[in-house]
Amino acid sequence: MQPLSNPTLWSAYFAIQALACTLWWALILTDPGVAAGFAASAKPQDVSMLQSFWLADMVCVIGGSALCALMLYTGSALRTQALWWTAGSISFATLYCLVIWMENPQSVWACALMVPATLLTLTGAQVLSPAHEAP
Repeated sequence: MQPLSNPTLWSAYFAIQALACTLWWALILTDPGVAAGFAASAKPQDVSMLQSFWLADMVCVIGGSALCALMLYTGSALRTQALWWTAGSISFATLYCLVIWMENPQSVWACALMVPATLLTLTGAQVLSPAHEAP
């Protein structure tokens, strides 16, 4: 088995991604100064706008990543659906971060974190999905 197509390695990656996103949100929700670095501006309404995405990210990105980790670790037949769900979810979040970065170049850290995570998630979905199951 090629390392790139090893479900156990990918399971570990998705578990780490879920944990890292959870920690990131803990910082964003508890420290407005940190949140301001990722928001469109340091204005309270922009920080609040960023913080309002916590539930969607918790369910779609964090939950999806955790689900991918579990499905890959257990060899579930539902792994392909979980992978593509998470790939779509994280892609949407990344596109939002790109727009924020265009409005506020100082928020580059959001893109610096999200773009690699998105590329890895899309790679995992592509590599681990049988050709006939890929969307």
